[in-house]
Amino acid sequence: MVLSRCQLVNGCGADIERKLGNDNKAIEIIKIWALFMIRVDWQEPDSHLVPEQTWRELNANLQFLPKYIQTGLKRKFNLKEENNK
Repeated sequence: MVLSRCQLVNGCGADIERKLGNDNKAIEIIKIWALFMIRVDWQEPDSHLVPEQTWRELNANLQFLPKYIQTGLKRKFNLKEENNK
């Protein structure tokens, strides 16, 4: 499964870990996905669209990621800080 198409909720690793009560593992999966997305540059950016639900989950967990990852995501994807307190 291509990471960019992998939803962070509903059937993906983070959701499974969260359901098992492993919130730290769920955040680690989100962190790995976020690092990948920061570093990758697609030749055809529109061919790897990220589902809206993934962006919602990422925004909801942004504050749990290290600052350098938060900054990288905000710069690359123009993420809002609405959930980042």
